[in-house]
Amino acid sequence: MTRGSEPGGQLPPEARRRVLRAALLRPWALIVLVIGAVFFAITLKWWALPLTLATYAALVALAARDPIFQTLVLEGREKARSAARDRARRAAGLSPEARVRRLARGETRDRAETALEARERVLTAIEGSDKETRDLLADTIRALNRTAELLVDLAEAREQAAGDQKTEASETVDAELSRAPEQFHALRSEVVRASIESGDDALLRVSRIEKSLNETNRRLQELRTAM
Repeated sequence: MTRGSEPGGQLPPEARRRVLRAALLRPWALIVLVIGAVFFAITLKWWALPLTLATYAALVALAARDPIFQTLVLEGREKARSAARDRARRAAGLSPEARVRRLARGETRDRAETALEARERVLTAIEGSDKETRDLLADTIRALNRTAELLVDLAEAREQAAGDQKTEASETVDAELSRAPEQFHALRSEVVRASIESGDDALLRVSRIEKSLNETNRRLQELRTAM
Protein backbone atom coordinates (compact mmCIF):
# COMPACT_ATOMS: atom_id res chain seq x y z
CA MET A 1 0.00 0.00 0.00
CA THR A 2 1.25 3.44 -0.84
CA ARG A 3 2.04 5.44 2.26
CA GLY A 4 -0.95 7.46 3.40
CA SER A 5 -3.43 5.46 1.37
CA GLU A 6 -6.83 4.62 2.71
CA PRO A 7 -8.36 1.17 3.13
CA GLY A 8 -9.21 -0.48 -0.15
CA GLY A 9 -6.29 1.15 -1.96
CA GLN A 10 -7.87 4.62 -2.24
CA LEU A 11 -5.51 7.56 -1.87
CA PRO A 12 -6.51 10.44 0.41
CA PRO A 13 -7.53 13.67 -1.40
CA GLU A 14 -4.21 15.49 -0.97
CA ALA A 15 -2.26 12.49 -2.28
CA ARG A 16 -4.62 12.17 -5.25
CA ARG A 17 -4.05 15.83 -6.08
CA ARG A 18 -0.28 15.38 -5.95
CA VAL A 19 -0.42 12.34 -8.22
CA LEU A 20 -2.77 14.06 -10.69
CA ARG A 21 -0.59 17.16 -10.79
CA ALA A 22 2.49 15.04 -11.52
CA ALA A 23 0.61 13.09 -14.20
CA LEU A 24 -0.51 16.31 -15.90
CA LEU A 25 3.11 17.49 -16.05
CA ARG A 26 4.60 14.15 -17.05
CA PRO A 27 7.08 14.75 -19.92
CA TRP A 28 5.61 12.16 -22.29
CA ALA A 29 2.15 13.62 -21.90
CA LEU A 30 3.41 17.16 -22.50
CA ILE A 31 5.32 16.01 -25.59
CA VAL A 32 2.05 14.68 -27.01
CA LEU A 33 0.46 18.11 -26.48
CA VAL A 34 3.36 19.88 -28.17
CA ILE A 35 3.42 17.50 -31.15
CA GLY A 36 -0.36 17.81 -31.56
CA ALA A 37 -0.23 21.60 -31.37
CA VAL A 38 2.60 21.81 -33.90
CA PHE A 39 0.83 19.41 -36.25
CA PHE A 40 -2.37 21.47 -36.06
CA ALA A 41 -0.48 24.72 -36.65
CA ILE A 42 1.15 23.29 -39.76
CA THR A 43 -1.80 21.42 -41.27
CA LEU A 44 -4.84 23.19 -39.75
CA LYS A 45 -6.51 19.77 -39.53
CA TRP A 46 -9.38 20.28 -37.05
CA TRP A 47 -9.39 16.65 -35.93
CA ALA A 48 -5.81 16.97 -34.64
CA LEU A 49 -6.92 18.97 -31.59
CA PRO A 50 -9.49 16.52 -30.13
CA LEU A 51 -7.23 13.58 -30.97
CA THR A 52 -4.31 15.24 -29.18
CA LEU A 53 -6.41 16.11 -26.14
CA ALA A 54 -7.88 12.60 -25.97
CA THR A 55 -4.41 11.03 -26.14
CA TYR A 56 -3.12 13.43 -23.49
CA ALA A 57 -6.07 12.65 -21.21
CA ALA A 58 -5.53 8.91 -21.64
CA LEU A 59 -1.82 9.19 -20.77
CA VAL A 60 -2.65 11.27 -17.68
CA ALA A 61 -5.35 8.81 -16.55
CA LEU A 62 -3.08 5.78 -17.02
CA ALA A 63 -0.25 7.41 -15.07
CA ALA A 64 -2.51 8.58 -12.24
CA ARG A 65 -3.90 5.05 -11.78
CA ASP A 66 -0.53 3.30 -11.97
CA PRO A 67 0.53 2.18 -8.46
CA ILE A 68 4.21 2.49 -9.38
CA PHE A 69 3.74 6.08 -10.58
CA GLN A 70 1.81 6.84 -7.38
CA THR A 71 4.69 5.42 -5.34
CA LEU A 72 7.20 7.47 -7.35
CA VAL A 73 5.30 10.70 -6.67
CA LEU A 74 4.46 10.05 -3.02
CA GLU A 75 7.43 8.04 -1.76
CA GLY A 76 10.34 8.63 -4.12
CA ARG A 77 12.32 6.89 -6.82
CA GLU A 78 13.81 4.15 -4.64
CA LYS A 79 10.41 2.96 -3.43
CA ALA A 80 9.11 3.08 -7.01
CA ARG A 81 12.00 0.91 -8.19
CA SER A 82 11.22 -1.59 -5.46
CA ALA A 83 7.55 -1.62 -6.49
CA ALA A 84 8.57 -2.15 -10.12
CA ARG A 85 10.76 -5.09 -9.10
CA ASP A 86 7.85 -6.55 -7.14
CA ARG A 87 5.58 -6.23 -10.19
CA ALA A 88 8.16 -7.91 -12.44
CA ARG A 89 8.62 -10.71 -9.93
CA ARG A 90 4.87 -11.36 -9.76
CA ALA A 91 4.68 -11.34 -13.56
CA ALA A 92 7.46 -13.94 -13.64
CA GLY A 93 5.36 -16.12 -11.35
CA LEU A 94 7.97 -16.66 -8.64
CA SER A 95 6.52 -18.33 -5.56
CA PRO A 96 7.49 -17.14 -2.06
CA GLU A 97 9.53 -20.33 -1.65
CA ALA A 98 11.45 -19.66 -4.89
CA ARG A 99 12.12 -16.09 -3.81
CA VAL A 100 13.47 -17.20 -0.44
CA ARG A 101 15.86 -19.63 -2.13
CA ARG A 102 17.39 -16.64 -3.95
CA LEU A 103 18.39 -15.01 -0.66
CA ALA A 104 21.90 -15.42 0.67
CA ARG A 105 22.24 -18.21 3.19
CA GLY A 106 22.03 -16.89 6.72
CA GLU A 107 19.69 -16.14 9.60
CA THR A 108 17.22 -14.11 7.55
CA ARG A 109 16.79 -16.85 4.98
CA ASP A 110 16.52 -19.52 7.69
CA ARG A 111 13.81 -17.56 9.50
CA ALA A 112 11.86 -16.98 6.31
CA GLU A 113 12.11 -20.64 5.23
CA THR A 114 10.91 -21.81 8.66
CA ALA A 115 7.97 -19.41 8.48
CA LEU A 116 6.98 -20.63 5.01
CA GLU A 117 7.20 -24.26 6.10
CA ALA A 118 4.82 -23.53 8.98
CA ARG A 119 2.47 -21.68 6.61
CA GLU A 120 2.52 -24.71 4.27
CA ARG A 121 1.29 -26.89 7.13
CA VAL A 122 -1.70 -24.56 7.54
CA LEU A 123 -2.50 -24.95 3.84
CA THR A 124 -2.17 -28.72 4.17
CA ALA A 125 -4.65 -28.69 7.06
CA ILE A 126 -7.10 -26.68 4.95
CA GLU A 127 -6.71 -29.01 1.96
CA GLY A 128 -7.27 -32.01 4.22
CA SER A 129 -10.57 -30.71 5.59
CA ASP A 130 -14.01 -31.37 4.13
CA LYS A 131 -15.36 -29.40 1.16
CA GLU A 132 -17.63 -27.22 3.30
CA THR A 133 -14.71 -26.12 5.46
CA ARG A 134 -12.50 -25.53 2.42
CA ASP A 135 -15.20 -23.31 0.93
CA LEU A 136 -15.44 -21.34 4.18
CA LEU A 137 -11.66 -20.90 4.21
CA ALA A 138 -11.29 -19.74 0.60
CA ASP A 139 -10.54 -16.15 1.70
CA THR A 140 -8.19 -17.50 4.35
CA ILE A 141 -6.07 -19.17 1.67
CA ARG A 142 -5.78 -15.87 -0.21
CA ALA A 143 -4.82 -14.08 3.01
CA LEU A 144 -2.22 -16.76 3.78
CA ASN A 145 -0.71 -16.31 0.33
CA ARG A 146 -0.53 -12.57 0.97
CA THR A 147 1.12 -13.18 4.34
CA ALA A 148 3.78 -15.33 2.68
CA GLU A 149 4.48 -12.65 0.06
CA LEU A 150 4.81 -9.97 2.72
CA LEU A 151 7.12 -12.06 4.89
CA VAL A 152 9.41 -12.64 1.92
CA ASP A 153 9.20 -8.93 1.03
CA LEU A 154 10.44 -8.18 4.54
CA ALA A 155 13.21 -10.78 4.32
CA GLU A 156 14.41 -9.28 1.04
CA ALA A 157 14.22 -5.73 2.38
CA ARG A 158 16.04 -6.80 5.55
CA GLU A 159 18.87 -8.25 3.50
CA GLN A 160 19.11 -5.31 1.10
CA ALA A 161 18.81 -2.52 3.63
CA ALA A 162 21.05 -3.60 6.47
CA GLY A 163 22.84 -6.87 5.81
CA ASP A 164 24.27 -7.95 9.17
CA GLN A 165 23.91 -4.45 10.62
CA LYS A 166 21.32 -4.18 13.37
CA THR A 167 18.84 -1.32 13.18
CA GLU A 168 15.48 -0.84 14.83
CA ALA A 169 13.69 -1.73 11.59
CA SER A 170 15.84 -4.81 10.95
CA GLU A 171 15.32 -6.05 14.50
CA THR A 172 11.57 -5.64 14.07
CA VAL A 173 11.70 -7.67 10.86
CA ASP A 174 13.78 -10.36 12.59
CA ALA A 175 11.17 -10.51 15.35
CA GLU A 176 8.30 -10.82 12.85
CA LEU A 177 10.03 -13.61 10.93
CA SER A 178 10.88 -15.44 14.16
CA ARG A 179 7.34 -15.09 15.49
CA ALA A 180 5.64 -16.21 12.27
CA PRO A 181 6.05 -20.01 12.70
CA GLU A 182 4.40 -19.93 16.12
CA GLN A 183 1.54 -17.85 14.73
CA PHE A 184 1.08 -20.30 11.86
CA HIS A 185 1.08 -23.25 14.29
CA ALA A 186 -1.69 -21.58 16.29
CA LEU A 187 -3.57 -20.85 13.07
CA ARG A 188 -3.31 -24.49 12.01
CA SER A 189 -4.94 -25.52 15.29
CA GLU A 190 -7.78 -23.09 14.59
CA VAL A 191 -8.24 -24.57 11.12
CA VAL A 192 -8.42 -28.09 12.54
CA ARG A 193 -11.05 -26.97 15.07
CA ALA A 194 -13.04 -25.27 12.31
CA SER A 195 -13.04 -28.51 10.33
CA ILE A 196 -14.72 -30.45 13.15
CA GLU A 197 -17.28 -27.75 13.91
CA SER A 198 -20.36 -26.87 11.95
CA GLY A 199 -22.89 -24.11 11.49
CA ASP A 200 -22.44 -20.86 13.38
CA ASP A 201 -19.52 -22.20 15.42
CA ALA A 202 -17.51 -22.89 12.27
CA LEU A 203 -18.44 -19.51 10.77
CA LEU A 204 -17.40 -17.70 13.94
CA ARG A 205 -14.05 -19.47 14.08
CA VAL A 206 -13.33 -18.80 10.40
CA SER A 207 -14.23 -15.14 10.97
CA ARG A 208 -11.69 -14.97 13.81
CA ILE A 209 -9.05 -16.64 11.63
CA GLU A 210 -9.58 -14.14 8.83
CA LYS A 211 -9.58 -11.18 11.20
CA SER A 212 -6.30 -12.32 12.73
CA LEU A 213 -4.69 -12.80 9.31
CA ASN A 214 -5.91 -9.45 8.03
CA GLU A 215 -4.46 -7.70 11.07
CA THR A 216 -1.17 -9.51 10.57
CA ASN A 217 -1.06 -8.52 6.91
CA ARG A 218 -1.77 -4.89 7.73
CA ARG A 219 1.07 -4.87 10.26
CA LEU A 220 3.47 -6.53 7.82
CA GLN A 221 2.52 -4.13 5.04
CA GLU A 222 3.11 -1.12 7.29
CA LEU A 223 6.49 -2.49 8.29
CA ARG A 224 7.39 -3.18 4.64
CA THR A 225 6.47 0.37 3.69
CA ALA A 226 8.66 1.74 6.48
CA MET A 227 11.73 -0.27 5.43
